[in-house]
Amino acid sequence: MSTRLTKDIREAIAKDLIKHRFEDAVKNVYAQRAALADAVYRDIYTKTQREQIEALPDGMLPTVDDLSVNFGTSYTHVYFSGYSYGDLNKVVSADRTGSYRRVYYKHKGGSVKVYDATHKLAVEYDRLSGVAADLVNEIDVARRSAIAAMASVGTIKRLIEAWPEVAPFARRFDVERPQLPMVQTDKLNKILDLPVSEAA
Repeated sequence: MSTRLTKDIREAIAKDLIKHRFEDAVKNVYAQRAALADAVYRDIYTKTQREQIEALPDGMLPTVDDLSVNFGTSYTHVYFSGYSYGDLNKVVSADRTGSYRRVYYKHKGGSVKVYDATHKLAVEYDRLSGVAADLVNEIDVARRSAIAAMASVGTIKRLIEAWPEVAPFARRFDVERPQLPMVQTDKLNKILDLPVSEAA
């Protein structure tokens, strides 16, 4: 008997399908966001300042994983790892290890710089925001389509028959469970003093 296709299993299969399809695209967005954060850092600190900052012993300046900036009227955080809050993190999390930079104390909190809306970094931020929004929409459509397709069947076996390409993602959920007897007859027989030749 095949495992029933529950809501939790449908969601898990859909999550695996989405990760398979969109992981590289999400990582590409993270890489572009990290490049933007690096460009902002290099814009705020000159090469000489960066060399002086790096020459200081550990602990002399705070280390942060993001900077707060304004691009036109948008206040945002740019993360050196490319991380950002939102739905893309449900597909794959950004690797935030080793993505810290030293900054001046005055740049640890609050907006570090205000960029005009026409500045090249503000334009790049707007472009990346659009790319991320389009990707989130594409992921949402794919997820909903996968869930809808799986809703038309009741078991893993039937899902694989109807949609063979999903087998690598669904097979791990099709676990044979031992069929236990509904009634433990030996205990009931003892309690009721059975068997007897005739009913009373």
